Amino acid sequence: MFFRNRIVNPLVGGLLRSPLHRTVSGRIALITVTGRRTGRAYRFPVMYARGEDGIHVLVGQQDRKTWWRNVRRPAPVRLLIAGRRLDGTAEVLKGPAADAARAAYVARFPRAAAAVSQETPVVRITPRPEPSDDAPRHHCVVVSRNGGPEVLRFVEERVPEPGPGEARVKVSASGVSFTDVLIREGVYPGGPRPPFVPGYDIVGTVDSVGPGTTGAVPGDRVGALVEYGGYAEYLCLPVTQLVPVPSSVDAAEAVCLPLTYVTAYQLLHRAGGVRPGERVLVHGAAGAVGSAVLQLGRLAGLEMYGTGTADQAGLISELGATPIDHVAEDVVARVRRETGEGVDVVLDGIGGAVALRSYRGLRPGGRLIMFGHYATLRAGRRNLRRTLGFYAAGAAVLLASALPRGRRVGFYRIAELRELHPDWYRKDLAHLFDLLAEGRIDPIVAGRLRLSDARSAHERIGRGQVRGRLVLLP
Repeated sequence: MFFRNRIVNPLVGGLLRSPLHRTVSGRIALITVTGRRTGRAYRFPVMYARGEDGIHVLVGQQDRKTWWRNVRRPAPVRLLIAGRRLDGTAEVLKGPAADAARAAYVARFPRAAAAVSQETPVVRITPRPEPSDDAPRHHCVVVSRNGGPEVLRFVEERVPEPGPGEARVKVSASGVSFTDVLIREGVYPGGPRPPFVPGYDIVGTVDSVGPGTTGAVPGDRVGALVEYGGYAEYLCLPVTQLVPVPSSVDAAEAVCLPLTYVTAYQLLHRAGGVRPGERVLVHGAAGAVGSAVLQLGRLAGLEMYGTGTADQAGLISELGATPIDHVAEDVVARVRRETGEGVDVVLDGIGGAVALRSYRGLRPGGRLIMFGHYATLRAGRRNLRRTLGFYAAGAAVLLASALPRGRRVGFYRIAELRELHPDWYRKDLAHLFDLLAEGRIDPIVAGRLRLSDARSAHERIGRGQVRGRLVLLP
């Protein structure tokens, strides 16, 4: 009745695209599901039956711990049926709706009756309304393949229609981050496969909502962490991802918060567990996340140290930290000279050899939080040797932390923590929006660019020429 996905995936995909598709399209579809924790797109062959309220997929026993857990809350999916792509919203049914779907499935496929029980999960896929040929069009930026900035293409597509539980957002500002560069290069863990629209965070206005959608109305000003899809004039999102944005704040400053400032806040308070008076070393302190950490650390009463180059020392000092020139100085020796036994917390978004030095700069019982992959690149491009060194260094500090009296080592990814604790994410972002409205934080906007300038923005980030955050304004 059901198939083991990794073996038959290419076979089913080939059949559904071939002239033989009519022999299988009445039973089998290829479903693409986005992982809730990773953001990566996974493809699975499934058997389905059409119902009055959508397409029903009954989950096989071997699939209990795989794809369907990503749609326990309504989530976007894509089906390939008879060579035709069908976008929709998937959700797991319960109660009478699930019973009716199981009965309809058995009526359609009597031989499957023995494999269907009351515990068999049922996923309903509601097709998303397709834009008509004369629908309005919008611009977006597409990554055609993994590679350098040259793979970014500025294209025109039809404006998407929101499905059930979704809102269509007219984007006012989209942030450009180093994470976008990693995703474009294909080195970010769990990143999507090309082609896709990059863009990790957005601020905009709700333009319309899908059928039966509650929790958002047209005109609402919202922000969201979308992981990818933000480099566009319009995009559709589940309303559960949207957080209200105060009307008084600037869109370019507000878009710095969903990724950069939430990352900084959670590094300090969720992952680092900092307490007033503690000493914190921040690597790359003049960057987008680094400068946000320094601002928030000052509000939290921390003693801050920040690494950077000589020409970045002034900015680091202005943000309330002691600058350390990582080019001309031995960072570990300087930290020990300033603190005596080392710092309480190191926030390392670089990794590799820096992670090893970070560990040595901790006092006994200190905490190293690793959260970035900068060391995997050379001149903004993926580098195999540096990638291997990055993971070797990470393994080394983990082994060291397991020794008696070892320092603690932790890893942070904003998407994973949001998945585990969505209430934390909404609470933290709402708090940061309040701080912005009150003027207690001041995001550094390095440049306001047109959407068509996305390639230039990636080139600048790859060369390390950005202090703060670049923002695209569609």
